[in-house]
Amino acid sequence: MKKRFYLRQKSNQSMSEFEDLLGMSLIPVVPDPAFINNLQNQLLSQIRSLPAKSKPSTDQIVLFAAAGLLSGTMFLLLGIRSIIMILSALGLLSQYKKSIEKERIPGSQTMV
Repeated sequence: MKKRFYLRQKSNQSMSEFEDLLGMSLIPVVPDPAFINNLQNQLLSQIRSLPAKSKPSTDQIVLFAAAGLLSGTMFLLLGIRSIIMILSALGLLSQYKKSIEKERIPGSQTMV
């Protein structure tokens, strides 16, 4: 904990030293009012020239709804199909296990 405090304090000192160096080397500049007004006018004209957001048309809404329903249906069918495949694989494994157990039972009776 003390080490972190020391590192933080050292970092703050180096930052203040850096600020002092920048303050000594940089000269403050007063911006030109004509430049500021010109820049402001350019920015405002760009904002005004942006197209207004329009509401989506009915065709777009229907298209997105149909695409959503289709993709949802596909995901549902894919999920059902994957569950069926998993259950089939588990069934095959259990049948394989039962067939192995059936093969072992006659051999164990002959040894007794």
